Amino acid sequence: MAKTPRKLKKARARHAQSCEGKQPHKSKREAQDVAKKLRVERGRRGLQAYNCQTCGKWHLGNKP
Repeated sequence: MAKTPRKLKKARARHAQSCEGKQPHKSKREAQDVAKKLRVERGRRGLQAYNCQTCGKWHLGNKP
């Protein structure tokens, strides 16, 4: 079996750190809808959708 290239190992480690515990969303619209729902149901202010440069999917984060 071939060894995993070093760059791929680093990319996987980066993905695990930046995306671990975050819910991925397929589109910006889907992420925005979930953020709106959380604001209404749980009073979560400041949530916004952002496109993750590591995995390419959308996550929710707090406005700074």
